[in-house]
Amino acid sequence: MFSIPGVLGLIFMTYVRPQAFVLALHGVPLLHIVYLAAVVGFFIDVRTRLIKVHIAPLMWLALLFFGWSLVTLGASHPEKLPAGCRRSSSSLHCSS
Repeated sequence: MFSIPGVLGLIFMTYVRPQAFVLALHGVPLLHIVYLAAVVGFFIDVRTRLIKVHIAPLMWLALLFFGWSLVTLGASHPEKLPAGCRRSSSSLHCSS
């Protein structure tokens, strides 16, 4: 319930774009403000138990795919990995 105004604001900002034709709104980060309102409303809804958060059944496959993407990135372009990760001749090692 608390996230509805933020979501409606995001839809409005996406389709109408009032900062494009109202010059006074040109420098105001309206999209960031409305996005923050939607996120805060979502957390209020979760905290007051108006909505319940469940992990999707395919989340584990998505996390596995994300991990595999990092491994293949490290194999093909090791310079794009964080500074603590290095590639040896046989495997990829990350140290903090």
